[in-house]
Amino acid sequence: MDTMHSNAFKIFPSPSCLYYNLIDMYTIPYKKKLNQVKHPTIKDVAEKAGVSTTTVLRVLHNDGYVSKETRAKVLEAIDLTGYHFNMIAHSLKKNVTCVIGHIIVGHYSNPFFARVAYSVESSANKKGYHVISYFSYGDPKREAEAVDLFISRRVEGIIFTTPLKEENIYKVMSSNIPVVMIERPLKIPVGDYVLVDNFSGAYEAVKYLISMGHKKIGFIGVNPNRNSIISSDVEAERFEGYRQAMLDSELEIEPELIKLSSDYTVEEGFQLGKELLILKDFPSAIFVTSDITATGVMQAIYEERLRVPEDISIVGFDDALAIYTAPPLTTIAQPFEEMGGVAVNLIMERSKNEVSDFQKSIILKPKLVIRGSVNLNLCKKEVSLRRSY
Repeated sequence: MDTMHSNAFKIFPSPSCLYYNLIDMYTIPYKKKLNQVKHPTIKDVAEKAGVSTTTVLRVLHNDGYVSKETRAKVLEAIDLTGYHFNMIAHSLKKNVTCVIGHIIVGHYSNPFFARVAYSVESSANKKGYHVISYFSYGDPKREAEAVDLFISRRVEGIIFTTPLKEENIYKVMSSNIPVVMIERPLKIPVGDYVLVDNFSGAYEAVKYLISMGHKKIGFIGVNPNRNSIISSDVEAERFEGYRQAMLDSELEIEPELIKLSSDYTVEEGFQLGKELLILKDFPSAIFVTSDITATGVMQAIYEERLRVPEDISIVGFDDALAIYTAPPLTTIAQPFEEMGGVAVNLIMERSKNEVSDFQKSIILKPKLVIRGSVNLNLCKKEVSLRRSY
């Protein structure tokens, strides 16, 4: 290269150098302005609201009593000052993260798990906590990945909505992180439980059908003896509730009226509903242990040119889809809001060492919600006439 061209490269900067110089030329003035801006502090918020900094902190952490009027003043002051709470700085200072991990065994599209996830998150948010949800989809490896992730994030506690492997629970506990198991806890001596009384729910559903004049009552539910890595206590309790209600009312339990599926699906509900309806003497009512399955049963009834509840009555369980069926489904409502609230409270109490019991088990009561899928028992002759058209 000749001397003239060589000198030209020394005089003129390279294109990349020119690019970054131009960026600096336009952005440095703004950076300087940003550095000169005073970021609002808790003290600024307190002065604007006319309260103490302690009161502002109570509102931010949702901890301690603050009147509605004062809370509204503080929230308005936060808005006006543009104050942003630095959660990372707070976590480092107090050695807390205000984050709860939630590992969910099912799929997010399943309304039961969606309702539980929402309940946990909304309950935590009310107390100034955040929730990271992780769906394991019934895969123990994914559950283990979630556990490692949450431990590394230094979460305040982990909620398992149906845990899969004991070693994952023990791993969390050995990291001094509280554990709460919802719905189907593992039978181990560690971790707290939040359960629903499935027996009493099923018992109440069948007793209600009996009170409406039904004596021939079918049962559709998941087989308690299915081959599954999760506990089948829920299925066993719901069947036992059905059985006991029939026995207490001195009604016959007919084996051909009991249909068992491998999972809670619309498809299996449809198939098992068909199997009941082809019987010469089919039941006047059916107790179905899941709203999802009940929607399939209702479709089978309509295909047989029968009506709900005029020809056949149905009661479901969960109250997850019940208001969307036609007619709206009478069902046993799971206490979703309580489930999330109790689980979050247990995590917070454990993290603050406020629980003396080695293991706490809380059992919640479901309740019957009467809608439009149950009628007084009709004469079977009238039903047969309708079906023949």
